[in-house]
Amino acid sequence: MKKATPPSGKYSVIEIALSGQNLRAREKAFARKLLLSCRIPEQSLAVSDYKGAFCISCYPRSAKKVLEIREKYKSLKCYPNTYQFHRRWNWGGPGCHKSKENKNQGHPFAFRVKRLKRHDWFDKWKRDYHIKSLGAKFMIVPVWERSKFRLGRRIPIFMEPGSAFGSGYHETTRLMIRLLESLAGKIGSFLDIGCGTGILSVAAAKLGAGKITGYDNDSPSALVARKNFCTNNCKNGTFFFAQLKRSKVSGHFDTVGANLLSKTLLEHRARIVARVRPGGHLLVSGIALQNFAAFKRGFSGAPLRCLKILHGHRWAAVLYQKLKGDR
Repeated sequence: MKKATPPSGKYSVIEIALSGQNLRAREKAFARKLLLSCRIPEQSLAVSDYKGAFCISCYPRSAKKVLEIREKYKSLKCYPNTYQFHRRWNWGGPGCHKSKENKNQGHPFAFRVKRLKRHDWFDKWKRDYHIKSLGAKFMIVPVWERSKFRLGRRIPIFMEPGSAFGSGYHETTRLMIRLLESLAGKIGSFLDIGCGTGILSVAAAKLGAGKITGYDNDSPSALVARKNFCTNNCKNGTFFFAQLKRSKVSGHFDTVGANLLSKTLLEHRARIVARVRPGGHLLVSGIALQNFAAFKRGFSGAPLRCLKILHGHRWAAVLYQKLKGDR
């Protein structure tokens, strides 16, 4: 589950939530598309759908973005019928119908804006974050539920997500873990680009990786990654703040992981690929299924050979191998 990173200092977080009871699939999709139409990245959406109670939330950083979403919501007169929803985005044109569930607004979900204090922000994620399986080998164990964990066949990854991305709930993280598991015993040195909570680095260490380096463009995330790495008694890990386009990381790594948006992967393809040693592996995710064909055309080719593609419900991940003899 993605968690937006709040500003540093004495900050609070703005939560925007669209919620409703017993919604149909197209009504849930409509709420999602409303937020996406306001240029909210899909990776940053938090979705809860349990026993008929649906809620989709985002955490914008600016009052301007909050106002934009509020105005978009207020402008809705109805939501599209099935044909219109799949054909075009219609904000109230002819042919739309009103929902019986919400006669005032013409759509069945409620709109809520709430400012979360720092302690509310972390408490909110603690309420939603519990022990859960990850991939074929791991079990996510929040540090506050450590006493509940019983050692079994799965390897525990003890996590304190804080405000960083990489709780292990998001589909892109789970796809990356599956790719890492396929390299168990041959990961070697590992570079974690956009490390977030450090969950990939911890998993890599537990799968036999040697030296591990991770960096993130969010300074608190790098601190969280370092803390989680130590909490799991992992060794030989270095984590720091850095921008991908200005990163001073040099040398080659046996395995490189980059769970970023496809636009970022394509923009920095050469820089990312350069960090993989010849014969080494590159794992990438953050690729929405609707963008996958374009991503594959733009990212594949020499010096990379595609070894495996994983498709999730909304996201894809790819395992590449860098051709030997190419620097």
